Amino acid sequence: MKSQMDLIYHQKKKQSNNLKKARNNYIATVYDDLIKRKNLKQIHADIQKIIVSDNNEGLNSSMMGEYAYNVARRVKRKIDTYPMGYEAILLAEIIFKRFQKEKVFTETNTLAYDTSQKREEERKTQVIEDIEKQAFDEKKVFYLCSEHKDCALDHIDYQGKIYVDDRWQSIIQDDVLKGMIANYVIMNNIQTFQWVIGRPVWMTTRPNCRHFFKLLNNSDVLKAKNTRKLLKKNKMYFAVGRGETQSINHSTKKSWYTKENVENIIRLYRERLEFHKSLYEVQKVPLIKRAIEKDRLLINKWTTYLQKI
Repeated sequence: MKSQMDLIYHQKKKQSNNLKKARNNYIATVYDDLIKRKNLKQIHADIQKIIVSDNNEGLNSSMMGEYAYNVARRVKRKIDTYPMGYEAILLAEIIFKRFQKEKVFTETNTLAYDTSQKREEERKTQVIEDIEKQAFDEKKVFYLCSEHKDCALDHIDYQGKIYVDDRWQSIIQDDVLKGMIANYVIMNNIQTFQWVIGRPVWMTTRPNCRHFFKLLNNSDVLKAKNTRKLLKKNKMYFAVGRGETQSINHSTKKSWYTKENVENIIRLYRERLEFHKSLYEVQKVPLIKRAIEKDRLLINKWTTYLQKI
């Protein structure tokens, strides 16, 4: 299950990054079309070309295209109040300001995150279904949850523990073994696997959770003196994990600025820099140039700070 969860994480990260690149393409295209005073039908056609191209590359970016078109509609209503002979560079600056007011960068980052998160949930659901089927087929009823030193606070009490399949009484047919399992569950206050992966814990199933479960032999669990030995034997203890956040909210507390959080801040500003650069390539607007300079300044600032941690 660990390899499957790691794969799901990397697939999610790749999809999110690809959608952000697609975002730059969509918004830059819309930006160019609006400057050129194209009508909505022409803008829609240009967006459809990107959708088809992305589909051919194996990326479904239609939700990003839909967002870009809706932004184009709203911004076009604004710029249509300006005469057709209005200077392009001035119009470009007005459009960029509208993009800022619409919070296009932040909204599309959230869209990329939410879309990849939904796909992550679908993949995790399939993994859970597979391991539950394996448990029934192999007549195994105990699951061991991994343990991570940098675990989220609300998962600490549930990691590194044994859980039992809530179908165990129907999975196990041998009466003697059934009695031993019943005694183990009662004596050790064992919760069910189906409970811990659901509300309110959401172990493994919630976004970005890197915990995973391993299906163990019934005899190994019943004979084990404690779960620490099982964790060690199955190599399910990890000192450092991995993190992925939707966005960065700067905190006033110095303790918040960990290496991981600062790296995420830098990542966010680098993404914004690429976004601004894609627009600047369309029209060399001074306002966007200043935005690029600001992004680079912030990247350098946080990179310097990171080196001191």
